[in-house]
Amino acid sequence: MGYNQVCTPNTFRHRHLCSSVQSPSLAKEVASSLRAALLDAQKAMDVTLRLPTEILRLVFQSYLVQSSDVVPLTHVCRRWRDIAINMPELWTTIDDTNRIPYECHAARSGVLPLKFFVADEPESHPDVPRWLRAHANTIQEFHSVEACGSTRYDWRKLLRTFLPNLRIATLTMPSDERTFKLFGGTISLQELSMQSLDWLPTNHFPNLTRFYLTHWAGHGPDLLNFLKNCPNLVDSLWCMLPSEGVVVELPHLRRLTFEDADEDNVQRLLLCICAHCDAALRVRTYDEECYSPFSCEDINSISQLPSAKTCTRLELLVHAHPEEAALSCSVAALGQTSGVYVDDLFVLDQGAPKHSELARLIPLAQIEELWLVEEHGCMPIHHMVLQDMLRPMKALRKLVVTSRHHALDEVIMALLCLQNERPPIQDLHLLVNSLPRVDGPLVQNIAWLRETKIPHVTIMIPEDYAAGHNLTLDTDGFASVSVHTCRTMPTIALPPVCATESDMWPAWDTFLTPPYRVY
Repeated sequence: MGYNQVCTPNTFRHRHLCSSVQSPSLAKEVASSLRAALLDAQKAMDVTLRLPTEILRLVFQSYLVQSSDVVPLTHVCRRWRDIAINMPELWTTIDDTNRIPYECHAARSGVLPLKFFVADEPESHPDVPRWLRAHANTIQEFHSVEACGSTRYDWRKLLRTFLPNLRIATLTMPSDERTFKLFGGTISLQELSMQSLDWLPTNHFPNLTRFYLTHWAGHGPDLLNFLKNCPNLVDSLWCMLPSEGVVVELPHLRRLTFEDADEDNVQRLLLCICAHCDAALRVRTYDEECYSPFSCEDINSISQLPSAKTCTRLELLVHAHPEEAALSCSVAALGQTSGVYVDDLFVLDQGAPKHSELARLIPLAQIEELWLVEEHGCMPIHHMVLQDMLRPMKALRKLVVTSRHHALDEVIMALLCLQNERPPIQDLHLLVNSLPRVDGPLVQNIAWLRETKIPHVTIMIPEDYAAGHNLTLDTDGFASVSVHTCRTMPTIALPPVCATESDMWPAWDTFLTPPYRVY
């Protein structure tokens, strides 16, 4: 050895290996030793290999949120594979687009209930009907996707399989029959979603609480008979109407969404339904480019709902209309226990404001709280239109205005013009949902508000609008003027039935919260 060279066991091992490579019989042993040493070094640097099993299990469970294919977890290393295979919850989702045989899922999921997804035609999986029958008791969810739209396969082989414990189903499968017993006549179904079909099951569904039907091409009598078999519906969405002249009793219905509303359709729908007195209604229009799709009969029918008759809070969502110089207004009318939301109830234009629909829809005289919410890029409501809206609101105590200073200009002008007919507003809240170029216009608007004699003014500014944090306001003439910052825009108070969120029913704050731009 050279001077001051340290001799270690690894040094001798290295020399031995180098001398041994000259012998062909030892070449494979040398290569194997080097690979083992490299693998040991990689393992030493990989922190995931040193994580406790409990932490890895949590990581694997969070992975399920992104993908139902757990195969990649089993290909990292032997430890990961052992952990994944022994986690039954990882194997409860059976997706025919994944690479694991159905039986592997069934064996590894243990006694847990199964979710079955089918995307391909079962011709590529000829054992699916037999497999479903063998595991019928453990299947609690059955979902088909849009790829199942082909009519070449007889989907009745699957749809007739008796699944006694099925809880949730999503169906996009065509059928030659318009009505038949679904899944062998099971009565356990709690949630059913059907899309782009022309048939309905004839089962009695005493446990069905959620029903979603879109792009249905069937017949009204079939839907009527189906609804009669679902007496305990709570959430429902339809785009097709039952037959006229017959009323369906749905005493537990709390939330109803009607999609693709067209003229007179809402009236026909409400004439056919006898629901809970606190049922909330959401109406979504069919064509956003047309003027109000609702007839006078539609509006009168909505106005007869208890949720419309008893409302005390009102929100108008104003957005630009495709017609130049026009505004489209959606309406949310809310009471203590329920509410009504209508897309594009009426259209405002500068030439001939058409807002009488609002007065026919709800009793304006009992409105205590009004929100005027404007989207970005639309012009403010003209003060003459606002005058006609505000004049009947004799009980109005709180006014919330969102938008740029031009919108507040119109509100202030409308209040000043009303003079003695002005509502007894005690609180005005300004939600700054667009960033002003300077603080001057906002400060000036607050000064003009003094003339309206509204005692309390509150300004809400998002944290992102740093420029608004340093407002200097003249509070003379007001009982109070306060400025607050907020992380998110506040939302009008919602009754519990409208604040409830489910897969089929979004909470109303998702579309009622005032929008604002983040800079």
